[in-house]
Amino acid sequence: MKTQQHGFVLLSVLILTTISTLVAFSALNETRLQEQIGGNQQKELNARLLAEKEVFDAFKYFETNKNLNGYPIKDVSADGRGSTLLTTADANVIVGYGKFDGAKAYFKAKLTSSGAINLFESGVVACDGIALSGSGHIDSYDSRNGPYSQNNKNNNASVQTINANADITLSGDSPIYGNVTANGKFTSTGSASLDGSVTAAGDISIKGGSGSGDRVTGDVMSYGSMILDDWIPMGGDISVKDAFNGITRDKIDELPNHVSFHDLDPDQNPSFSSSCDPADIATQLAGIASLKGANGQTPPKVDTTAWYSGKGNQPIQYTPDNGQYYDKSSKQFQDIPAITTELMGEEVQAIVIESLTLKNDSIHISGGDVVLVVQGDFKTAGSPANITIESGSSLTIITESKVDIGSSANITADATLSDNNKPPFTIYSAYESTGDSDTGVKMNGATDMYASVYAPLTHIDINASGDMMGAVRGKTVDLSGDGGMHYDEALGTVETPIGEGKAAIASMYYHYPE
Repeated sequence: MKTQQHGFVLLSVLILTTISTLVAFSALNETRLQEQIGGNQQKELNARLLAEKEVFDAFKYFETNKNLNGYPIKDVSADGRGSTLLTTADANVIVGYGKFDGAKAYFKAKLTSSGAINLFESGVVACDGIALSGSGHIDSYDSRNGPYSQNNKNNNASVQTINANADITLSGDSPIYGNVTANGKFTSTGSASLDGSVTAAGDISIKGGSGSGDRVTGDVMSYGSMILDDWIPMGGDISVKDAFNGITRDKIDELPNHVSFHDLDPDQNPSFSSSCDPADIATQLAGIASLKGANGQTPPKVDTTAWYSGKGNQPIQYTPDNGQYYDKSSKQFQDIPAITTELMGEEVQAIVIESLTLKNDSIHISGGDVVLVVQGDFKTAGSPANITIESGSSLTIITESKVDIGSSANITADATLSDNNKPPFTIYSAYESTGDSDTGVKMNGATDMYASVYAPLTHIDINASGDMMGAVRGKTVDLSGDGGMHYDEALGTVETPIGEGKAAIASMYYHYPE
């Protein structure tokens, strides 16, 4: 008997084939969509890089000519790729325009040039290297809005190295709230997060540590290669020149969507061509060792170690016109009248002393801006070792020798600029380190203090348990301990009248024309 055929299997196969075909087409569409998204991101990033390059090229021209007259304006209207500079009503405001296969980007910058320079425009700056291994926060605040607090803190504490092959190593738990720029390698092995961007002229390595949030919230750019542990989350785009986790340009299809290659060179980034010592501190302080006091007197030693007994200690008073020291032979306080001399590009009243050792006593600063020239070492030891700076006044230490602020030191200031726009406590040091272990500035305070340190020829070691407000620039900077570093943004308004000044980028940001 003939069995009747109903075609059920054939129908089932047709249905399954149709479903499989639909699923395959859906997957293909999804793959094509992801490819288009990745391609568009790559085009957008390349357009942004071209726009930035145009701004940096114009900045180099501006540095030389102090204006943009004669800068070549390119025509990219008919070209699918390229960049040009857009003119604006303000001659010092420029807009870089980048175009890459249909993607467009605009990068706007304001250029400045003045007869003075800003020596404290960044939080932590070093010529040859920075090591951050502490646990305190590195962030910023604005003393014009009050003291540092939870309600007065920002993420503008930039960390930067200047000279070629100057690395930045982040091995502690100190979170950084600001951008990091290394003219060498950048290495992060601790748990510290970075709320900002990272740019390195060399390789970047971000490994180890712990935590669940983004290790770096902003974009990362390496002019070399980058190694990133797979489990570490990143918040922005990554751009490398050579390789990412071993993936080279010939395997570009293996790159994650947020990673791309670029073709820029480090010399196109003005951050890598700035001067480590814009003040030329050795020249500025040349001759202070031969300064004499009023009426040609030999500068005295100020040493509070063996203060006069039986009368109780009392602070020694310093004003812009006069200082004090205790003469052990007469057992009396003696005046140190200020002299008129030129320091750091301006004529000032300066009190000249041979050396300063502060132990078991205090110095009181009042009456305005006090300039203290210390020909020998300046150190604090013992407890108390206090420097109290009245509101509206400031203390500037100028020396060619070493500075050692011990753990017992207590430098109390209003933590805002003086009435004459001076930082409350500033150290200018021309001491030049003779080796890796020759540290010229040590700051190991156990209490909070305000200090702006400019010592580009020597190693700076900050191992404090108290917080430090201000800014630091040294040959190298080693920041450890439990204390934080809080850059005072008000220092960006402090200019030193040295030489002809320099060109600078006052601000830059992506621009979206209407």
